[in-house]
Amino acid sequence: EPTMVIFPSVHIRIISISCGYAHSLALTYTKHVYSWGSGKYGCLGQKNTNICYTPKLIETDISSRPFEKITSVACGMYFSLALSESQSVYSWGFGANGRLGHGDDNSVGNPKIITYFENENIKIMTVKCGDTHSAAISISKELYSWGSGNNGMLGHGNYQEKHVPAYVEFFRIIKIDDVYCGSGNCMVLTSDNRVFAWGKNSHGMLG
Repeated sequence: EPTMVIFPSVHIRIISISCGYAHSLALTYTKHVYSWGSGKYGCLGQKNTNICYTPKLIETDISSRPFEKITSVACGMYFSLALSESQSVYSWGFGANGRLGHGDDNSVGNPKIITYFENENIKIMTVKCGDTHSAAISISKELYSWGSGNNGMLGHGNYQEKHVPAYVEFFRIIKIDDVYCGSGNCMVLTSDNRVFAWGKNSHGMLG
């Protein structure tokens, strides 16, 4: 039966949660992030691979910029994404297939900014994770995807993996309001209320 998750203080107010393959994240009203579950590949952001049986605050500082003022979180298969108030994107955990967006396959044990968006001066408003791929929507309502390209789930018209975020050209004249990543597929909701789906089509899941 359902069991209440106990946080370190009764004064911690949770406003958003996300579940991955074997770990979980919670976002507080004060825009901090707690993680728990499997620490495999560093997916909890705690600088180690230990299991965490209860929620623990992610306190990592990176490049003298503290990991705080987070507005949304997403969990994939042994990796995580977070979006900050300044619209920067962080990722950490399992790096296979480039799913972290740092330009390589390396796993990362603490939150690290995806520099592609900063270098290109792209502000992000939404981040989502699949099992092995990631997606983001910019404030201009453009879609970016990266990670494993199996089943064409990145939407770039091929099966190649992307180690850094790549703009999905198919939607160059279509604005995207939201994106959802499945295990091997993706769906988006457009600003004109249409739905597009691509990737793995087992059991007709693409519609």
